[in-house]
Amino acid sequence: MGLFDSIKKFFGGEPEPAPAPVPPRTKPKPPPDPEPEPKVAEVSVQELMAELKEGADPLLLDCRELYEYKMAHLANTVHIPMDEILQRMDEIIEKSDNKTRPVVVYCASGMRSYGVTHYLMQQGFNARNLAGGVVRWQLLGGKVEYN
Repeated sequence: MGLFDSIKKFFGGEPEPAPAPVPPRTKPKPPPDPEPEPKVAEVSVQELMAELKEGADPLLLDCRELYEYKMAHLANTVHIPMDEILQRMDEIIEKSDNKTRPVVVYCASGMRSYGVTHYLMQQGFNARNLAGGVVRWQLLGGKVEYN
């Protein structure tokens, strides 16, 4: 016991315990790998135009809002807004001949339809996203209907 410890003890104090050892620093864990982008099948406007010209008959699914659909949509399209897809799955199954008929999903530019296509693919549909959507369709001379 050292001199200071003796004096502390004499005056009723306890010697201070030795500080706890500091644990060695460890490297932080690296962040987890980002989740891979979902693999979504896409069809270009030119490819779809060629397929339709050759007689292909995919289910064309417009997932935009009603006001967008009324402004311009492809002919023979089934309109189901994105937020109604889950509630209307039976309708999609029926119109795709129990998932045997290919489905082409589109929106204005291909972003919303990308998510819908991914979901339909997870549910077992042969679905593709129309890259560029109805905007690209019109830019490349595709015909649209209005209501």
